[in-house]
Amino acid sequence: VVAALANGGLPLHDPFFARPGIAGYYYYFYLEPALLDWLGGRLIDSRAAFAAGTFVSLLAFPALLLRLGSAAALIPGGARRRFFRLALLLCCVSGLDILPGLWIWFKTGNVYAQLDWWSEEVRWALTSALWVPHHLTAVIAVYVGCLIAATTRGRLVPRALLSGLAFATAFGCSLWIALAAVPILATWWLYERISRSPASIWALPLSGLFALLLSIPQIGDIYAGRSMSGPPVTFYMRPVGPIRVLPHGLGEWVVHLLVTPGGYMIEFGIFALGAIAFLRSERLAKSRATPIGRLLLVSAPVALLLVTFVRSAVLYNDFGWRSVWFAEAPALLWTVSVLASQPQKLRTSPFWSAAFILGIAATFWDLTGMRLIRPYYFSDWANAFPDVDYDNRGAYEWISRNLPVQVIVQHNPKEAYRALDFGLYGDRPVGVADVEAKLFGADDRAVQDRVAVVTPIFERPMTSVELRQRAESAGVGALLLTSADPLWQSAGGPPGDWACQYRSRHS
Repeated sequence: VVAALANGGLPLHDPFFARPGIAGYYYYFYLEPALLDWLGGRLIDSRAAFAAGTFVSLLAFPALLLRLGSAAALIPGGARRRFFRLALLLCCVSGLDILPGLWIWFKTGNVYAQLDWWSEEVRWALTSALWVPHHLTAVIAVYVGCLIAATTRGRLVPRALLSGLAFATAFGCSLWIALAAVPILATWWLYERISRSPASIWALPLSGLFALLLSIPQIGDIYAGRSMSGPPVTFYMRPVGPIRVLPHGLGEWVVHLLVTPGGYMIEFGIFALGAIAFLRSERLAKSRATPIGRLLLVSAPVALLLVTFVRSAVLYNDFGWRSVWFAEAPALLWTVSVLASQPQKLRTSPFWSAAFILGIAATFWDLTGMRLIRPYYFSDWANAFPDVDYDNRGAYEWISRNLPVQVIVQHNPKEAYRALDFGLYGDRPVGVADVEAKLFGADDRAVQDRVAVVTPIFERPMTSVELRQRAESAGVGALLLTSADPLWQSAGGPPGDWACQYRSRHS
């Protein structure tokens, strides 16, 4: 995405499926990395630029926690530095996902490279910044907008405009975060009306109007660039565990609802302990007396209600996996507040100590999982052929240096993991990335038809006429064949009648 913006400019064109028109996707997070890529030339590539954006998110999130903690009266007197140090520390902690992860390993022999895959994701700060920094940036933008709207300093219209800019930024970084923010902010506004708080009664509606006006270009891109096949969200019953089906009958519904709180306790871990302890403490009343404190009290239950019964219907459940941050952020802040006033809990309470240690272990597992949990150690879909991946990296670097930008290079799209090499190492669009290339708005039938057209190129020998016809029908100007492809395996290498411009051991 970064390279597509740097090379092709705005609006974004679909990097996963070659087609006329624009992509229907939220790409604001990628704009600054794309600017770095464009300005840096050969000194900065798209991967380095994206990593820079991730690093900035890692810096911004704990800074946001400090601002929210101050505005919500969560920082004990004289403990500001301790509060910030604990916030930094707890940004490295996850829930208790390591327990079901180990149980599934011993029970079935399957090892998850990312522990959050054992159930619907509740991903915490560090791995969120590394895995989905655009969604985390959207969360930051929403809360920054709320901080601006809640202040009483400055004139109303400029504050509302700045707050609207933050909300529009959130929408451009993550559609799903913005969708969840709407009912949360509406509920907060009603709470403020009841509380007769002068700060955000008028600022919130005005900032929402400004955000809507500022988002019109992005809304137009998403509407024009997506093949509409139904509503973006649908009703759902969030499961606990890997079986993701709607319950049938009253009995199954009751069972699902009964185990859901236990699932959240596992996934929140130490942050569940912190939230419960805070809500039973005297500091709750002080926090509730502030607009941001009331926002946090509203944000958590509304978010849990939304992600329990609503999911995104486009491809994955990014709505449920990312919007849960509106419950995670309050729980994290409340936990930091409790520990800032009672730091001995981590040493003296066995429950707190165990939750902390297991949370650190889960984060370490996730940080190393993609490198270590793969064949030949364990069975997993990522990095299954390291030698092929490594040679593909060299091939894509050669492509970037030697082929014109307009030449589309096609890999074998049949297996989803093949998109990882293209996605990690390529810097230009592709005919069709994989069987799930509708992420940026392409029609699913068109994606499957193109996969069916180009896949045989990598599976069986064919005449040069047929090969050219299949490639040209997908807009493809070059092909990347690897030793993992059936055609290479059957022929013992690239077919003799192929003209190889680049050759390595595995590609």
